[in-house]
Amino acid sequence: MPEVALPPTPSSNAYSYSYGPYYFPPNINPLTGLPVENQELLERRPIVIKVTNFPRSVRPQSGLSLADHIYEYYIGDSMSRFIGIFYGKDASQVGPIRSARLFDEHVLRMYEGIFIFGWADDPVLEFLLADDLKSHLIIERSDSCPPLCRIGPKGAYNTLFANTAEVGAYLSRRGTSNDRQRLWGLRCEVAVPKSGNPGNLLYL
Repeated sequence: MPEVALPPTPSSNAYSYSYGPYYFPPNINPLTGLPVENQELLERRPIVIKVTNFPRSVRPQSGLSLADHIYEYYIGDSMSRFIGIFYGKDASQVGPIRSARLFDEHVLRMYEGIFIFGWADDPVLEFLLADDLKSHLIIERSDSCPPLCRIGPKGAYNTLFANTAEVGAYLSRRGTSNDRQRLWGLRCEVAVPKSGNPGNLLYL
């Protein structure tokens, strides 16, 4: 049987570099460890958007595949919602967007972001309108489109969507600072962990 020459295996040293948790090159997204196509996107606050997951008719949602991080959590009555963190890429349509919960405050502070949501019950809204947070909120108002617009039949549920590319201009019109924040904490390794195994499919 003839021998088959195998291609040389790359040296592990060639792929051993890492980024973080405190330093990232200017073109590296500190939330993913990956290079970005548009470095200017990193010179802003992350955009935190509340996205519904119920009823089933809202699925598949818009824009979630472009988020750097996504959190899902239980809100009661057998329902969950998502919070998408958009930073290294823009999404022209994210949603449908629904109301905020108390837990969202932790995510907003963690990312020092801009929080987009539809509305909230009075106690939750009062909590989010704390002096150090209220300037970082975008709620549906008469002047909030763009970036936060209704798409679909008037008066219908689940028709509120956001365009992350329009957020910066809206904040500028409103006089809200949108400077880059210190997103420290993540360490991104290029090398596969020694304990890891190859995977071709992820099922959720």
